[in-house]
Amino acid sequence: MSEPKLISPMLDDFAMGSAISNHHGIRCYPAMPNGSDKRYIVKVISIPASQVQLEAFLLTGIYSNEAAALEYFKELAEGVAQEAEVLNKLSKIEGFLPYEQYQIEPKEGEVGYDVYLLSPYKRSLEKHFRRTPMTHLSAVNLGLDLCASLAVARHTGYLYADLKPSNIFVSDDNEFRIGDIGFIKLDSLQYTSMPEQYLSQYSAPELFDPMASLNTTADIYAAGMILYQAYNGGTLPFEGHAPQGALEAPLYADYEMTEIILKAIDPDPAVRWQDPISMGQALVAYMQRNGANDTPIVPPAAVAVDNVPVAMATEEPAEEEIEEVADDTEQILLDGFDLDELLAEEYPAVSQDEAEDNTPVTESEEFDNLTFLEDIDDAESVENGEADVSYEELSGDASDILTQADDLIAHEAPDPFEALAARAASPAHASEETKVIPIAVSSKEPEE
Repeated sequence: MSEPKLISPMLDDFAMGSAISNHHGIRCYPAMPNGSDKRYIVKVISIPASQVQLEAFLLTGIYSNEAAALEYFKELAEGVAQEAEVLNKLSKIEGFLPYEQYQIEPKEGEVGYDVYLLSPYKRSLEKHFRRTPMTHLSAVNLGLDLCASLAVARHTGYLYADLKPSNIFVSDDNEFRIGDIGFIKLDSLQYTSMPEQYLSQYSAPELFDPMASLNTTADIYAAGMILYQAYNGGTLPFEGHAPQGALEAPLYADYEMTEIILKAIDPDPAVRWQDPISMGQALVAYMQRNGANDTPIVPPAAVAVDNVPVAMATEEPAEEEIEEVADDTEQILLDGFDLDELLAEEYPAVSQDEAEDNTPVTESEEFDNLTFLEDIDDAESVENGEADVSYEELSGDASDILTQADDLIAHEAPDPFEALAARAASPAHASEETKVIPIAVSSKEPEE
């Protein structure tokens, strides 16, 4: 595995730990600025993924020499940088989290380029599923946020093809945001198969055929599968890639939510929701009829199945345990972070075999302690917020984005970034007596 390279100027005054993943030529490293406890992730994309690809190009005659192949690799690297720029522009609209910096560097001693991407560390949805009980409110918000983000991406001319929990992050204001590259131009879908590095358990079954072209329901399928996971105790109903046949209903979804989800992940692309706006409107209609509350989706009595946890413990920690964690955390903050020790404990070194297998590295207990108090605060807010809320309280931002995206699709705008950036303020919260206020996804203001 390549050692991390502290490229200048992007990583000046940074310290980097060992790789926490290495797959398909993509490596991720933890990093911290010297003299700071702020945490970052450095993603390095190698183009080509290995020199074996270069040798194959030369042996098959695709490129006559290394110089011609290098020019091709440069175009690919610049394409990654362009995707990072798209992500950064979309983040100014909402729905996406940007990379703070990116940089292209020639490989040392090899033919090709490395693209470095720097982003602040944030909790991913993948980790959120494992650590936090999903509530009815957060699950619907998740669906609305994803539909809004995907709709914005489409209006700017892109399909987001790499939608999965590890690329979705929980922002500081508890909204779900896409935070990685994975954009493919809509006008090139018919000539493009699903890139191998984007294939996952959240990919539609037809995309595993290397001869099949991408279709405009690929993002819908992934969003539906993520919602399936949210309503299925945090687990998927299969391992590997999706089966060709229809799936059973999620364990904890009511019949209306089940219909929305199963339509999104239907094996036949023609049956699925055909665009994010349609799926978002179905979620809005669901909220109009049912409302939502902050009670956990998974009943507290649910237990592990085949050693796979489907519910997190709902018992609150004993008071003395909370005090002990608080004392430990305070002491750590007072003493300051030892960078080398923190990196070694939080991100243990990965062996060559583990890295190639893409085996996730378990965080240390000390790092868990640092976030434990936040989880307690979340649990207390859930306990105190079980009353039904209106859709306006549920997701004013998602409603705004969906409304504006719908408007822009119906009426061409000269600059989608300027048009979408002018976000309307969230609607005022409804009174406690109002359970649900009808809201239509359109350009009109909602009726009182």
